[in-house]
Order: sequence, then C-alpha cells, then structure tokens
Amino acid sequence: MKIEDLIKDNLMIALAAVGIVLIVAIYGALTAFPSPQPINSTSISTLNYSIAIGTNPILGNENAPITIVEFTDYQCPYCARHATQTFPQIEGNFVKAGKVKYYLRDMPLTAIHQNANNAAIAARCAGEQGKYWEMHTLLFSKVLDWESLSADAIKAKFEEYSTNLGLSVTSFSSCYESSKFAGNIATDTQQAKSYGITGTPASIIILPKTANEAKLLAVLSANPSYVSRGILSLSRDPQGNYIFFIKGAFPYDIFDSVLRAA
Repeated sequence: MKIEDLIKDNLMIALAAVGIVLIVAIYGALTAFPSPQPINSTSISTLNYSIAIGTNPILGNENAPITIVEFTDYQCPYCARHATQTFPQIEGNFVKAGKVKYYLRDMPLTAIHQNANNAAIAARCAGEQGKYWEMHTLLFSKVLDWESLSADAIKAKFEEYSTNLGLSVTSFSSCYESSKFAGNIATDTQQAKSYGITGTPASIIILPKTANEAKLLAVLSANPSYVSRGILSLSRDPQGNYIFFIKGAFPYDIFDSVLRAA
C-alpha cells in the first residue's frame, strides 16, 4: 500500500470517529435537557395547607381581595433590590388602590448574614409603636450602614433610626434587648421551609378562586425555565384559592401580570 493511501485511510477513520463522537455528544445533550412539559391546567398542584400570614402588621386594606406574603432577610441584597425597586410599584399600583394587602415575614439567613436577625427584631420593635413599615423601609435603604457593625454598634444604630422615626427610644431598646420576638421569627423561618422556600426574597400571592386561570398559566408559559426549576409555580389551596409562588427577586412586570389576573 502506498503511503498516500495509508494516510488517506487513517484520515477517513479519524473523521468517522469524530463524527460518531459528535453524534453521541448531541444525543447526550438532547436527552440531558428534555423539552419542557406543556403548561396547562394539569400544571396546577393542590396544596394540603393554607398559607399563614404571620404576626407582622398588615400593609393595606384588610378586605383587599389579593394577599401577598413575602419572606425576607434584611441583609439580603436581592431582598433590598425587591424592597427598593419592585415593592414600591406594587404598593403604589395595587396596595394603595385597595386591591392587595401585604404581609412581611422574616427569614434571616443567619449562616451568611450575621445581622439579619437583629434587623428583623428592630423592625418588629418599631412595629410595637406603629412604625413597622417605616422601619422596614429605613433598614433596607441604609443596609450598607449597619450590615457589618458589631452587636453594640448595631444596637446604637437602630436606636438612632428609632429616634429618626419619632419612637420612644427607651421602649424600643427594652424591646430590642428582650427575646420576645425570637419565637415569631423562628416560626416564620420554619414555615417558609415547609412551603419549599430555601432563600429570599420569596413571595406568595394568594388570589381568589375567581381569578383568571388562563392569565396565570400564561405567566408560567412565558417563563418555562423558571417553572421547570420550581422558581415560579401555581397551586390551589384547600379553599380553592390560587397560590402563585415567586421565589427570587423578579422584576415588577411578573408581579403585575399575576396581580392583574384577579
């Protein structure tokens, strides 16, 4: 056999081998990432529990038809983004219009956020004097000022905030130094986990059973990758209400689409 023929044959064998490898790789990729399942009424799961609203003060009209329960961590940057960018739009367009009542629950991720629990306590202590939501806003807007402080320094900083809000600093400090809200915060965190929530922020939108199911499913259909990962999901509770889970700091448009389905 001529040397040219030998080289030609070896080249053909090498090309064939490469082709087989490519076919196997493509097949593996296709089977590893199957096509998303169609999203329709069968995508709606049934919960065997109702969503609890917690013990923090309500924002909005208690008779509003839609309820939002948000789990937050005051030291979480994604929660801060939600609180400063998305939440004000929800408040302005739906809460103040009497369409949504809003509840905040605490899920401080203390393993990575050393002062998140202290901030949750500060907000609840301000709530004892009728300034829960004002302190909530202040904590998120000034998180860079307190997130790295020592225990003593952060207490002084939160007392400064309580003064700015016109609270009795004596009453605030007494509340802050007590452990009266430890059980409430622990309950919030435990219930979040029981709902399948592992991070913050996480919002649960409770819509009446008369909500437009097709519009809710359309939100899921427009975001199949988030649905497949369980980040966005739709369920019904034992009372027949629609429960829309949003796990993460999503832009306002997602919330607007869900809320307008009621």
